[in-house]
Amino acid sequence: MILYLIRHALPGLKDYDNRFPGPGLGNLGRLQGKWIQQQFSAKRVDIIWASDFVRTLETATFLKSQFPQATFRPDRRLRERQANEESHESLVARVSEWFHEDFQTVSQEGAVVVAHGGSINMILNLLDSGYLHFEYPFLDQYEVRTPIAGIWTINLQNQQAELLQCPIK
Repeated sequence: MILYLIRHALPGLKDYDNRFPGPGLGNLGRLQGKWIQQQFSAKRVDIIWASDFVRTLETATFLKSQFPQATFRPDRRLRERQANEESHESLVARVSEWFHEDFQTVSQEGAVVVAHGGSINMILNLLDSGYLHFEYPFLDQYEVRTPIAGIWTINLQNQQAELLQCPIK
């Protein structure tokens, strides 16, 4: 069973706050979205979850167009933590709620989550408590473990994970 975690492509605005609905993708972000789409050319996708922020929905659209049969589920619980408005504990609680509610579906073949660095960190922590099993080749100043347009491929059976970083920056 494989789970894919994708951090959204680059938004069009460089300076923005994390307030809903947030900015859409810029030109570079759309190129990253096409790159993400290409990485799935030989993969199976049955369900796509996405944060309901514009940049994640637009990133997910690249996969949705490639897999029109896939169930598409925007979910506000996958949102980024809204700075100065939401505690870290609240982010942990809502992502944990989503994960535990949907884990049976998440653990099936062909599941994709398009989200933000914070919510992906929470999912990684739920799958790899203590960060002991997966290798984390990327870590930014905010301790986000997934670069913009990065794709985690996680094998849930043997607890192996691989991070593919987008070359378009």
